[in-house]
Amino acid sequence: MTAPATPLNILLAVEEAAGLQLLQALAKSGHRIVGVLASATGTASGGPSVRQAAERLGLATWPADFVRHADFAEAIRAARVDVLLNAHSLHIACPEVLEAPRFGAFNLHPGPLPGYAGLNAPSWAIFNGESEHAVTVHRMAPRVDAGPVAFSHRFPVADTDSALSVYVKCTKFGVPLMLRVAETLAADPAALPAVALPEAGRRVYGRRPPNDGWIDWSWPAARVANLLRACDFGPFPCPWGTPKATLGGRTVAPLKARRTGTPAAAAAGTVVGVDGGGARVACGDEELLVERLAVDGRRAAAADLLAPGDRLSGAPPAPADRPLSSQAA
Repeated sequence: MTAPATPLNILLAVEEAAGLQLLQALAKSGHRIVGVLASATGTASGGPSVRQAAERLGLATWPADFVRHADFAEAIRAARVDVLLNAHSLHIACPEVLEAPRFGAFNLHPGPLPGYAGLNAPSWAIFNGESEHAVTVHRMAPRVDAGPVAFSHRFPVADTDSALSVYVKCTKFGVPLMLRVAETLAADPAALPAVALPEAGRRVYGRRPPNDGWIDWSWPAARVANLLRACDFGPFPCPWGTPKATLGGRTVAPLKARRTGTPAAAAAGTVVGVDGGGARVACGDEELLVERLAVDGRRAAAADLLAPGDRLSGAPPAPADRPLSSQAA
């Protein structure tokens, strides 16, 4: 990023890898980072938090939730902030804060708009079977993920992609878009695109996973496999938690699975066979090869925990847990 002719005063509200990468890039850009709003917790990998990285750079920091407080707008104006850049901070900024920077506020959203507004867009896209996804930078407005779009980038989603790999792609393509916003505002603010989002097709996704994370084995095998991929942030924890099923009165977590193409001839959820590759479980249309499971936090090969004739349910277990079958113990 070349040094800007007119450096901007930038306020960051950032978290996670995308926020850290944006902070690091802007610190070398020639722009002035007025301060950083971020949580104090570390990254999922155990590395330093964005706030710790900002402090090491000698930057002012504030709690992430300050964007919710109208009186923080006065501090923004006093610091002569030109633009607020938000990357993966989950706090909803109040209107006064959004209006305080000279050029407004912009958000890095890990999904295409208006169809994937809200939370966990990569996971929802995988669960919905999308073959393409996008990352979007848009002007922030009081309504979540509804402001006009400045830049976006679309990319393919393979049937082997996990939620983590799609998030990584959103960061890879999204951080340069945020830097492009800063470059454009510094050179010619009037040149920054502002494409209004249509109301048609808008969908806002919430925090909870589909079916509360319980696997409905009557679903098509592709849908079950998609749920597992949508929850796969390995080795990091998934915001949705792990997919859930009940076996012998206990909750188990199928982690890895792939389609077989073999039509299902047994009742949904029935383990129809086990071999070195895993356990074949009947779904609504075909058998799904479940390769990895977790029980009580212990991960193991599905072939070591399941046996032919076992029945997996998509409902919570009864209050009184019963032990797994001897084959699955």
